[in-house]
Parts: sequence; C-alpha cells; structure tokens
Amino acid sequence: FRAACRAAATGGPAPDGPAPGDPASDHWEVVRGLHRRLAENVGDVESYDGTPTAHAARQARVFDEAAPFFASEDATPASVVPRLKRVVSETGIRNGVYAPPGAVPDGPGIRHEPTPAAVVDVGVGTGALLPYYASECGVPHAAVTGVDVSKRMLEACEARFPGTHLVHGDFSEWAESLPYGRAGCYDAVVVNACFGNMHDPARCLAAAARVVRPDGGRVVISHPLGAAFVAKLRADDPTVVPHELPADGEAVRALLGDGDGRHLRLVAFANEGGAGPGRGSGSGAEGEEAEGYYAAVLERWVPRPLARAIVLRAPVAHGYGRGSKQLGVPTANLEAAPLAEGLKAVPAGVYAGWAVVEGAEGPAGRAVHRAVANVGFAPTFEKDAHASKIVEAHLLPTEGAPFSSDFYGKRMRLVLCGFLRPERKFPSFPDLLAAVHQDLSMGAALLGEHPLASLAQDPFLLMGTAPDGGEGLLKGGTVCKQVPLERALEAAELHGAYEPARQPPLFS
Repeated sequence: FRAACRAAATGGPAPDGPAPGDPASDHWEVVRGLHRRLAENVGDVESYDGTPTAHAARQARVFDEAAPFFASEDATPASVVPRLKRVVSETGIRNGVYAPPGAVPDGPGIRHEPTPAAVVDVGVGTGALLPYYASECGVPHAAVTGVDVSKRMLEACEARFPGTHLVHGDFSEWAESLPYGRAGCYDAVVVNACFGNMHDPARCLAAAARVVRPDGGRVVISHPLGAAFVAKLRADDPTVVPHELPADGEAVRALLGDGDGRHLRLVAFANEGGAGPGRGSGSGAEGEEAEGYYAAVLERWVPRPLARAIVLRAPVAHGYGRGSKQLGVPTANLEAAPLAEGLKAVPAGVYAGWAVVEGAEGPAGRAVHRAVANVGFAPTFEKDAHASKIVEAHLLPTEGAPFSSDFYGKRMRLVLCGFLRPERKFPSFPDLLAAVHQDLSMGAALLGEHPLASLAQDPFLLMGTAPDGGEGLLKGGTVCKQVPLERALEAAELHGAYEPARQPPLFS
C-alpha cells in the first residue's frame, strides 16, 4: 500500500522497497501522494458545491479510504515522532494536570485546585497523538475526546486505543451543541493536521473557544509537517484542503472575530522550515527542518469581575516611552516604591477599572476614565524588567474630556475591578502591542457591563473618600489596598443616587 502511495506521488512505478533515506526523507511526498490518489479515486468533485454538508461528506469519503494507511506504522516514521511530542506539549499539560501560567486572582469560575486534565483532539483520525498525550502529558486515553468526520478512522482509533471517547461528526457542530455543563470544561483543544481541511476555520476557532475553560484553557492549531506542506495539499485539491494555515500571528488573530473566538489570546507561534524534502533552512534535527513544523497556541481568558477591588493612589512617574505614542492612548506609570508592599498580594496580570487624574488640565481632570492597567514586572523588555511590581495604566478615551497635556507628577486614583489575563512575556514589541489593543477592547466591554459600570460612581474616585470609609485622603497620601467588590459596589450605588456622575476631584 505504501509503495502505491509513493508511485502516486512521483508518477513512476511502485518500487519494491523503501527508497534510500526512507522514511524521513520522503514522508512528505508519500503523504501528499496519498492525498492526491484518494481524492481522485473518491471522485464527486464535479458535484461538490462547497456547502458545509458537501464538504463534510467529501472529507468523510476521502479519509475513510485513507484509514488503513493512517492506522499503519508507515504513517508515523521516526522523524515525525519528536514533532508529535512537541504538538502535545503545546497544551501545557504536565503530569496529567493543567495549570494556567502565573497566579490568578479569585473570582467566579476560577479553579485554584488542580484537577485531572481533559483534552479534545479534533480530527483525531486513527489516534496519532494519543500515545503522546499519555507519555508526554500524563493524560490517559479515557481523558481524551476524539472528534472526526471519518467513521473508518474512528473505528481504527477504537481498535488501537480502547477506552477513548470518540465522537463521529463535525467538530464545530458538536461543540456548538454541548450543554452548558460541558462547554468550557476542557483544558485543551488540539486541532492537529486538519485546520486547513476545515470548511470554516473561524467557526472552528470559535467552537474551540466555547469548549475550553475560561481561565486559560488552550487551543492548539498544529501540523507536524509544516505550513508549506499544507499549501501544497491545497494546491493539489482545494476541495479536500480548502485553506492554508495562517502565515503569522496577525493572520491568526484575524480569524478570531467578535464571537466566542474574541476571548482567545495568541500566546505562542511557530512556523518553521517546510521548504520541502531536503530543502529546509531551519536549525532543527536532520529531516525535521525539511518537513517543517507549525503551531499556533492560544489561551482563552474571559474578562470577569474581581472578588476584591484593587484601590490605588500614587503619583504618575516617567516611564520608558513605550505607551502613549505607540498605542495612541494616554499611558501612566505610577511610582513603584510607595506601592511595592501592597502590590505583593496582587497577582501579576492585566486589569480593568476606573481612573481619575488629580489636577489634570481641562475637562480631563474632572472626568472618570476607563482604564486598563498592567500590574507586574514588564517581562517583555528584559533590560527594563522590574524587580518589584509596577502599575502601568492605559486610559481609554472619554467623550468631551481629552487630555491636552501629559500628567507627569499628578496623582492618579484607580479602582481596578476586573481581570483580563495574566502578565506574559511576548516575543516582540508588535506582539505586545496587538495584545494591549485586545486588552483595551476587552476592558472597555467589561466596564460597560453591569455591575462594574456603576463603579465609575465610586466615592474614592469622585470625592477622594478613603476606601476604609474615612472622610478623605490626606494630600500627598498613597493608597494600595484591596476591598471586597460587593462593598465597593454598594458605596458606588449609594453615592450615585445622590451625586452627579462627574464632579471635580477633591484635590487639585
């Protein structure tokens, strides 16, 4: 069977035995030849109308025919095994559990105790990844749900790995039909070697976002032979592989849309090698660079209210020139030393809240502004990384109250009431900028929802009332403490019933 595949790939007669250097050097062409041969044998191209139903039916017929090959040892030569192990390691699952990176503050839906990991393998096929979930991640077959449109592929998977939960059907339809209790309970969704086959990649990502946990669940798009290999498959038959893999992080983010996928954050991206057999230019192991490797890793972080609001007041210090000019929004670094002790209890991350700049010129100094603040160490910039936490606040535009000048030396009051994501080190400044713009969008949406919108009426912001209920803050005083969110909401709602929405701040 394998020899016939090679003949289809090369156009020549089937050899009697493996070619020199086989299996690593010619695996690319073997699999590509298989795709071409099966697509031609299945036929039905003329009647294919591109609808989701027709697409799923064609996928099922092609891969039903491919099941014997993918269930054989020839489908996974030794050169591919390290890449399959690398794919499963992208889930972040170790020793059978997944823990989101960094500490996460308390709030609804947050799991602080480790639980056994659960994985969805999209396009599970005959189970290529199943041995490595177990060996590399500690995830047993019974904790994996495999979804595939090919019934014969699933039959082969069941024979090879009994006990795996297998679902016959389209992944997006399955994910969208999950009841509330099962949606959002998986630690990872892996879409390996089939993302280009999806009828609607954006819908697939939105479905994956619906399936994984909201506090850092991972979605992995991968291909062990790389993006260039998928491009060649698409060129051979776009009815089987209608899409190429997203070429870069920007292309991945463009697929997220404004539905369930909007909560996915790109945290790692690799598009390596893939020039074709023997023509790679990467730095991987022999054979690996030629065939390539592709992985886009996303995490789902749903913005949510904090259990305890973070109340801050401190002078604005000079930063590093990375914020206002490049982001297009006013940015303020609060003086670190006065806040250092209080921030020790605050998990590093990105928060949403409300801000007042005391004594800012014009209407801006009399307004309460929406804010997105990073509390952490700025790890993306190694030479500027901080030994203790800092607060860097981005102020979103407020209608009728633009800032006419900088506000260095002014004091800022902040009430941080929502959590967006943990702090993360990004590979480049453009990647950081993309994440910050996503933070701003997510933060604005969260602050526009009840009950957090009412915190714009917080007496601490409008009147300078101390968060412990005192008459006011001493001029020059610094605040860094946490208060129960319910208490802050009660104070804001009570104050809002009697006071105008925006008043001059207590201090100037």
